[in-house]
Amino acid sequence: MESMKTSPTGAETKTWITAVLLGWLSLTIGLYAATAAGRLLKLAGANVIVVQLSKGGIISSISLAAVYYIQTRLLGRAWSDIVGDRLRKGIVHLLIGAGLAVGLAGFGFIIACWQGWIGIAQWHLSPELLGSIAVNIMFAFLYEALPEETVLRGFAYGTLRLKLPALAAFPLQLAMFVLVPVAVACLQRLSGMGMATQMNAEYVILLLCFGTALQLLRIATGSFWAPIGFHLAYLEISRFAVLQREQRLFTYHETMPGTGELFILFFMTVVVAALILACMLTVRRIRAKKR
Repeated sequence: MESMKTSPTGAETKTWITAVLLGWLSLTIGLYAATAAGRLLKLAGANVIVVQLSKGGIISSISLAAVYYIQTRLLGRAWSDIVGDRLRKGIVHLLIGAGLAVGLAGFGFIIACWQGWIGIAQWHLSPELLGSIAVNIMFAFLYEALPEETVLRGFAYGTLRLKLPALAAFPLQLAMFVLVPVAVACLQRLSGMGMATQMNAEYVILLLCFGTALQLLRIATGSFWAPIGFHLAYLEISRFAVLQREQRLFTYHETMPGTGELFILFFMTVVVAALILACMLTVRRIRAKKR
């Protein structure tokens, strides 16, 4: 692979560009197929858990199988270049990533309560809630965290970095991250399914900031599992704490509208995480230059 870095040819350039595009396409097709299958299962009256796990299995199977083939056959690189860590070390990094999201969100709730922006009225901790969280973690892992981190933050960014500087590879990876739901929404509309996700400016800004935090965490830790941990923790905090759905960890009331979603979930969990990681990487780079 060293020769690819130092003496690129036209054929090699076409190969890595094709590889990146095929990787992105596999995630897009996998997400579209999963949403289509989920809709059919719902219409057939399938259990919610069956629908969720089926959707997760479909997108993970399609995207991971495609990327494995592209990485090992088309590019001739090792699969370990993406997944990296051994299992034990990977679990530690996963917990570090999850701990960062939980810690920042928790700190956000503390600040909001201290300022009087929200008030926690009642806790709902129960075995049933813990079971629902466990099932949702499995769903989020298969449907969102695993395929996205493998294809985008792992494969796509790693392949782009073989040929491009970080300043070019980073925004290209972010653009690919945003274009996945855009492309799926277009496919859903063309096939008459109706768009499952409403695309607007706020959603795009969230994707850009979230993708930035995840990629910075991947770079800072050098681990495939740290951004997966952060990704999973963010989704569970959103679904079982902030958004106040039927099943939730606690009930809170806002005296300042938007505190939960904007301040705690977006600013404290995503933006602050990105800022912390960016500062860490900047300090690390300055120290490396001095050495």
